[in-house]
Amino acid sequence: MAAKIEGGCTLWARKTFESDIFFLKPDKWFKIWFYIVGKVNHRDNKQFKRGEGYFKYEWIMADCKATRNEVDHFIRWAKSATQIATRKATRGFYITVLNYHLYQNMSVYKSDTESDSKSEVKAIQKRHSLNKNDNNGIKEEPKSNVPTMQGSMPVTKEVDPIDQALTQLLITLMERNYPESTVLRKLRSENRQKDWMNTCRLLRKVDKRTPDEIKRVIVFSQGDEFWKDNVMSMTKVRKNWDLLWAKSKKSITSIVDDGSGWIDKMNKKQKGKKL
Repeated sequence: MAAKIEGGCTLWARKTFESDIFFLKPDKWFKIWFYIVGKVNHRDNKQFKRGEGYFKYEWIMADCKATRNEVDHFIRWAKSATQIATRKATRGFYITVLNYHLYQNMSVYKSDTESDSKSEVKAIQKRHSLNKNDNNGIKEEPKSNVPTMQGSMPVTKEVDPIDQALTQLLITLMERNYPESTVLRKLRSENRQKDWMNTCRLLRKVDKRTPDEIKRVIVFSQGDEFWKDNVMSMTKVRKNWDLLWAKSKKSITSIVDDGSGWIDKMNKKQKGKKL
């Protein structure tokens, strides 16, 4: 048996080759993106959540052989595209990769090859099983066998990784806004995350909202001074969907694609409102 490679691994979907950052953006941007995804924490610890990390511009510039301008433009674009969220820190800043939990989970991927041999299929199933048990060092909670009712559809036994990732995104952003939130304490103590995941499923299956749309609304709601105080559950996301979606479109679509100058545009809008 070959020796195991130290340092673990980072998963990349083949659909990355179809993404805007691979096809349409400067080459250096993808290198910076690859670096950030590889450097954030792959498991929770006392300092960071999974998918979070501490960075400095100087570190990114040195390791990626990039200019400050290239790093700055990438960070702006990645934020506008809801790929990452950032917050200031002493001498640096924190980055959260917003969909880390989804894409670093082998169980969300499927093989495109129909003619896999039995041995290959067994190997894939074994890897999936190991990932579910270990999940990069995080033990998943056992799935409930008792379905409950919410909305117009029952909670299923299996939790879709997409709903799990979107729910975790909302929780992570809420924790950043209000670390001592009683809502979050209650959520953990009563183990009600699955209720939120089911509401997310209803958004997708009943309301026909796409995962990208849900992510966009979640990020907007937790970054807006008014809505972050009024949207503190997935139920509130669903209940206020129409208004949140309209507001998020106005907030995000005004940002230019390449990320350059969007902060100035947003600042001008804010000044115009004050006047």
